[in-house]
Amino acid sequence: MTRRTKNPIHGVEKKKIYQRKWFAEVVGAVPPIVTSIVAAWKLSQDDVEKWLIAAMCGIPLWLLAVCVLKVFQAQTQDSKDDESSRHDGLTGALAVLHAHIANCGGLSSDAERRKVRVTFHRVVPPLEGAEYIEQIVEYVGGSGDGPGRTFSIRSGLTGKAIRERKAYTMERKSESFDEYKKELVKDWNYIADDVKNFTSDRFSAMAVPITSKPGNGQSVIGVVYLDSSIKGFFKNTKVRTEVLVGCMGITEYTGSRYV
Repeated sequence: MTRRTKNPIHGVEKKKIYQRKWFAEVVGAVPPIVTSIVAAWKLSQDDVEKWLIAAMCGIPLWLLAVCVLKVFQAQTQDSKDDESSRHDGLTGALAVLHAHIANCGGLSSDAERRKVRVTFHRVVPPLEGAEYIEQIVEYVGGSGDGPGRTFSIRSGLTGKAIRERKAYTMERKSESFDEYKKELVKDWNYIADDVKNFTSDRFSAMAVPITSKPGNGQSVIGVVYLDSSIKGFFKNTKVRTEVLVGCMGITEYTGSRYV
């Protein structure tokens, strides 16, 4: 029986409200609070000592105060869980990579550096026979879009890099965006629906697979994807070398952060 390996790198899906710790505390507190209120009301209808009625009325207030405290503590824990589930360290590593390749490519101003983007996609598990990758961080150098999008491993530059476990570059042949979309369908196995929302000003791209641990024989758990609006940007040998060296560091980071 083939073992279906999970990806240690988690996705970007947020917890549903019913998965939150504070929600469980609220749900758990409602029955005893309601029960104590009903009991206090019924006791008030009987001929009993006033101090006993007062004591019974105080129980719901006490339970409510405890509930508020526990909900506050649960919200704090939820916030810590959210923080630990973010990919801030990975984004930081990509930002360093972005700065290095921009400098290597002679891009000095902010406007010029924004001509290059870099992001990270994780392989959606199981790793054996995986079908999709998921973008889990925003583009560094981009407009902040992307996390949560999925793409097929069977097509595109990223898919080829993952399937063949090698870094690849791609250079756009045509100035026309319509012709470029035809290139993607013909040369990179995209379907027409895939390319409808592609960015029109990208001319050069590179993808580097990231393995679970440094070395051969490990599973590919993600891919670093870079693109540029500068023609031939990744034809530059120095830029490609900088990308590969940077991705070695990202492999080290993902191995220590997620495993």
